Amino acid sequence: MPQYGFSESESRDVVAYLEDELSDLSDQVFQKTKTDAQLADTIRRGGAGVGLSSLMPPWGRTLTERQVGEVLLYVRSLKKAAP
Repeated sequence: MPQYGFSESESRDVVAYLEDELSDLSDQVFQKTKTDAQLADTIRRGGAGVGLSSLMPPWGRTLTERQVGEVLLYVRSLKKAAP
């Protein structure tokens, strides 16, 4: 059954593309290898601004520094517990 105007085949292609492009923010390795400064910079400048996916827009002109910090805290809260 088509979803969001895509055929089933197109939907699979979109999902595969997104899975290749987007980071799992809850992944322990991702969380450990990214500093708070790197994540805040990505929030401000967007994915393309730091050489990552253009799917994440820049928020630096929209959010205050406090709000950027709150988004950063939220991203950090997503970390999966160790198995």
